Amino acid sequence: MRKIKTQNLKANFRGGQALLVAILMVTAATLAIGLAIAAIGSTQVNIALASKQSAQAYGLSESCLENTLMRMARANFSVPPPFTNGLGNCTIEISGSVPYQITSTGNVGKTYRKIRATVIINNEVINIQKWEEVY
Repeated sequence: MRKIKTQNLKANFRGGQALLVAILMVTAATLAIGLAIAAIGSTQVNIALASKQSAQAYGLSESCLENTLMRMARANFSVPPPFTNGLGNCTIEISGSVPYQITSTGNVGKTYRKIRATVIINNEVINIQKWEEVY
């Protein structure tokens, strides 16, 4: 009788070991999948933030360039001071003379977007010859 009980205990112990190993393997696989999903989610958040900042920097750069064109149409050819708002800032560079090359650089976070326009201004009339994003 004593021998039968010992054999049953050994069989139960081996079965418990196998179950524990199986549970640990399933837990490790689940953890690996969860970490992969979290990494993908984090990457997607970073991509969305960079995309948003890029659009904001482009809009800021475009606004500063349009503001400069309005100033120049009113015969103010001086370089406007850098513009800063809650999102970021932009700077303007004016080079050449008839046609003028105006370069506006918008900066939001770590993202920069630059637009260059080639324009002729005559009697408050703006003739835009070229408008392009510069990389």
